[in-house]
Amino acid sequence: WMNRNLIVEHFNNGDEIDGGNDVYWSVPSTDCHGNNAVEPTEQYGHLYNWHAVNDDRGICPENWHVGSDEEWMELELYLGMDADELDDFNTYRGTNQGSMLAGEEDYWENGNGALLNNDEFGSSGFDVVAGGYRETYGNGCFYGMNNTASIYTSSSHNNVGIFRQIDKNNAAINRRVYSNSMGMN
Repeated sequence: WMNRNLIVEHFNNGDEIDGGNDVYWSVPSTDCHGNNAVEPTEQYGHLYNWHAVNDDRGICPENWHVGSDEEWMELELYLGMDADELDDFNTYRGTNQGSMLAGEEDYWENGNGALLNNDEFGSSGFDVVAGGYRETYGNGCFYGMNNTASIYTSSSHNNVGIFRQIDKNNAAINRRVYSNSMGMN
Protein backbone atom coordinates (compact mmCIF):
# COMPACT_ATOMS: atom_id res chain seq x y z
CA TRP A 1 0.00 0.00 0.00
CA MET A 2 1.15 3.52 -0.71
CA ASN A 3 1.32 6.06 2.11
CA ARG A 4 -0.29 8.93 0.18
CA ASN A 5 -2.92 9.53 -2.46
CA LEU A 6 -1.79 9.00 -6.03
CA ILE A 7 -0.58 12.02 -8.03
CA VAL A 8 0.39 10.97 -11.55
CA GLU A 9 -0.43 12.48 -14.93
CA HIS A 10 1.11 9.77 -17.11
CA PHE A 11 0.74 6.03 -17.41
CA ASN A 12 3.87 3.96 -16.81
CA ASN A 13 4.62 3.84 -20.55
CA GLY A 14 4.71 7.66 -20.67
CA ASP A 15 1.29 8.19 -22.28
CA GLU A 16 -0.55 11.14 -20.78
CA ILE A 17 -3.71 10.53 -18.77
CA ASP A 18 -6.27 13.01 -20.05
CA GLY A 19 -6.60 15.99 -17.74
CA GLY A 20 -10.29 15.42 -17.42
CA ASN A 21 -11.94 18.51 -18.80
CA ASP A 22 -15.63 18.66 -17.98
CA VAL A 23 -16.74 16.93 -21.20
CA TYR A 24 -14.66 13.79 -20.59
CA TRP A 25 -16.21 12.98 -17.21
CA SER A 26 -19.48 12.07 -18.93
CA VAL A 27 -17.82 9.83 -21.57
CA PRO A 28 -18.07 6.28 -20.20
CA SER A 29 -14.80 4.84 -21.54
CA THR A 30 -12.37 7.75 -21.44
CA ASP A 31 -9.29 7.59 -19.21
CA CYS A 32 -9.05 10.78 -17.19
CA HIS A 33 -7.88 12.37 -14.00
CA GLY A 34 -8.63 15.66 -12.37
CA ASN A 35 -7.01 17.83 -9.76
CA ASN A 36 -9.32 18.46 -6.84
CA ALA A 37 -8.40 22.15 -7.09
CA VAL A 38 -7.72 22.18 -3.36
CA GLU A 39 -4.28 22.62 -1.86
CA PRO A 40 -2.12 20.89 -0.96
CA THR A 41 -2.38 18.52 -3.91
CA GLU A 42 0.33 16.36 -2.37
CA GLN A 43 -2.07 15.42 0.41
CA TYR A 44 -5.33 15.00 -1.55
CA GLY A 45 -3.81 13.63 -4.73
CA HIS A 46 -5.70 13.49 -8.02
CA LEU A 47 -9.02 11.86 -8.73
CA TYR A 48 -9.11 9.17 -11.45
CA ASN A 49 -11.93 7.37 -13.19
CA TRP A 50 -12.02 3.57 -13.16
CA HIS A 51 -10.85 3.36 -16.77
CA ALA A 52 -7.60 5.15 -15.88
CA VAL A 53 -7.16 3.15 -12.67
CA ASN A 54 -7.45 -0.16 -14.55
CA ASP A 55 -5.69 0.71 -17.78
CA ASP A 56 -3.15 -1.92 -18.90
CA ARG A 57 -0.49 0.81 -19.18
CA GLY A 58 -0.43 1.03 -15.38
CA ILE A 59 -1.25 4.05 -13.25
CA CYS A 60 0.76 3.24 -10.13
CA PRO A 61 4.52 3.69 -9.86
CA GLU A 62 6.61 0.71 -10.90
CA ASN A 63 6.35 -2.23 -8.46
CA TRP A 64 3.04 -0.88 -7.04
CA HIS A 65 -0.53 -1.71 -7.99
CA VAL A 66 -4.11 -0.66 -7.30
CA GLY A 67 -5.46 -2.87 -4.52
CA SER A 68 -8.04 -5.45 -5.55
CA ASP A 69 -11.37 -5.95 -3.82
CA GLU A 70 -9.96 -9.15 -2.33
CA GLU A 71 -6.93 -7.30 -0.93
CA TRP A 72 -9.23 -4.71 0.65
CA MET A 73 -11.29 -7.52 2.20
CA GLU A 74 -8.14 -9.09 3.59
CA LEU A 75 -7.22 -5.74 5.18
CA GLU A 76 -10.75 -5.23 6.54
CA LEU A 77 -10.76 -8.74 8.01
CA TYR A 78 -7.36 -8.10 9.60
CA LEU A 79 -8.77 -4.92 11.17
CA GLY A 80 -11.60 -6.92 12.76
CA MET A 81 -14.50 -6.81 10.31
CA ASP A 82 -16.82 -9.80 10.63
CA ALA A 83 -16.26 -12.20 7.72
CA ASP A 84 -20.05 -12.36 7.17
CA GLU A 85 -20.05 -8.67 6.17
CA LEU A 86 -17.15 -8.69 3.71
CA ASP A 87 -19.23 -9.40 0.58
CA ASP A 88 -21.98 -6.86 1.33
CA PHE A 89 -22.45 -4.06 -1.22
CA ASN A 90 -23.73 -0.50 -0.90
CA THR A 91 -23.91 -0.49 2.86
CA TYR A 92 -21.55 0.43 5.66
CA ARG A 93 -19.85 -2.72 6.92
CA GLY A 94 -17.93 -3.44 10.08
CA THR A 95 -17.77 -1.34 13.19
CA ASN A 96 -14.87 1.10 13.15
CA GLN A 97 -12.66 -0.04 10.26
CA GLY A 98 -13.27 3.25 8.43
CA SER A 99 -11.95 5.15 11.45
CA MET A 100 -8.96 2.85 11.67
CA LEU A 101 -8.09 3.45 7.99
CA ALA A 102 -8.64 7.22 8.08
CA GLY A 103 -5.98 9.64 9.21
CA GLU A 104 -4.71 13.19 9.02
CA GLU A 105 -7.49 14.78 11.10
CA ASP A 106 -6.90 18.23 9.58
CA TYR A 107 -8.07 16.91 6.18
CA TRP A 108 -11.51 15.94 7.50
CA GLU A 109 -14.13 18.69 7.88
CA ASN A 110 -14.15 20.44 11.25
CA GLY A 111 -12.52 17.48 12.96
CA ASN A 112 -15.90 16.08 13.95
CA GLY A 113 -18.24 13.23 13.03
CA ALA A 114 -18.44 9.56 14.02
CA LEU A 115 -15.30 8.74 12.03
CA LEU A 116 -13.00 11.12 13.87
CA ASN A 117 -14.65 10.71 17.26
CA ASN A 118 -13.96 6.97 17.27
CA ASP A 119 -11.12 5.98 19.62
CA GLU A 120 -9.50 3.95 16.82
CA PHE A 121 -9.21 6.90 14.38
CA GLY A 122 -5.93 6.60 12.48
CA SER A 123 -4.77 3.51 14.38
CA SER A 124 -3.92 1.43 11.28
CA GLY A 125 -1.38 3.93 9.91
CA PHE A 126 -3.14 3.83 6.52
CA ASP A 127 -4.10 7.54 6.81
CA VAL A 128 -6.87 7.88 4.21
CA VAL A 129 -7.80 11.55 3.69
CA ALA A 130 -11.12 12.96 2.48
CA GLY A 131 -10.26 13.78 -1.13
CA GLY A 132 -13.92 13.70 -2.17
CA TYR A 133 -15.01 12.50 -5.59
CA ARG A 134 -15.93 13.83 -9.01
CA GLU A 135 -19.38 13.06 -10.40
CA THR A 136 -20.12 12.02 -13.95
CA TYR A 137 -23.13 14.30 -14.25
CA GLY A 138 -23.24 18.07 -13.82
CA ASN A 139 -20.10 18.52 -15.96
CA GLY A 140 -17.93 16.63 -13.54
CA CYS A 141 -18.62 18.58 -10.36
CA PHE A 142 -16.55 17.86 -7.25
CA TYR A 143 -18.26 16.67 -4.07
CA GLY A 144 -17.34 15.48 -0.61
CA MET A 145 -14.01 17.27 -0.20
CA ASN A 146 -13.04 16.99 3.49
CA ASN A 147 -16.09 14.76 4.12
CA THR A 148 -15.61 11.61 2.06
CA ALA A 149 -12.82 9.39 0.78
CA SER A 150 -13.70 7.25 -2.25
CA ILE A 151 -11.05 4.79 -3.40
CA TYR A 152 -11.32 2.54 -6.45
CA THR A 153 -10.16 -1.06 -6.36
CA SER A 154 -8.87 -2.87 -9.43
CA SER A 155 -11.91 -5.17 -9.29
CA SER A 156 -15.35 -4.89 -10.84
CA HIS A 157 -18.83 -6.26 -10.25
CA ASN A 158 -21.08 -6.58 -13.33
CA ASN A 159 -18.52 -4.46 -15.26
CA VAL A 160 -18.67 -1.59 -12.75
CA GLY A 161 -15.64 -0.70 -10.63
CA ILE A 162 -15.78 -1.61 -6.94
CA PHE A 163 -14.69 1.09 -4.53
CA ARG A 164 -14.47 1.82 -0.83
CA GLN A 165 -16.09 4.85 0.71
CA ILE A 166 -15.11 6.28 4.07
CA ASP A 167 -17.29 9.10 5.36
CA LYS A 168 -16.82 11.46 8.30
CA ASN A 169 -20.27 10.57 9.63
CA ASN A 170 -19.70 6.81 9.90
CA ALA A 171 -16.90 4.85 11.58
CA ALA A 172 -17.53 1.80 9.34
CA ILE A 173 -16.53 1.40 5.68
CA ASN A 174 -18.76 1.15 2.61
CA ARG A 175 -18.08 -1.25 -0.29
CA ARG A 176 -19.81 0.17 -3.35
CA VAL A 177 -20.33 0.11 -7.08
CA TYR A 178 -21.71 3.13 -8.88
CA SER A 179 -20.15 4.36 -12.12
CA ASN A 180 -16.85 3.80 -13.92
CA SER A 181 -16.73 7.46 -14.92
CA MET A 182 -16.62 8.91 -11.42
CA GLY A 183 -13.36 10.42 -10.26
CA MET A 184 -11.91 8.87 -7.10
CA ASN A 185 -8.57 8.38 -5.39
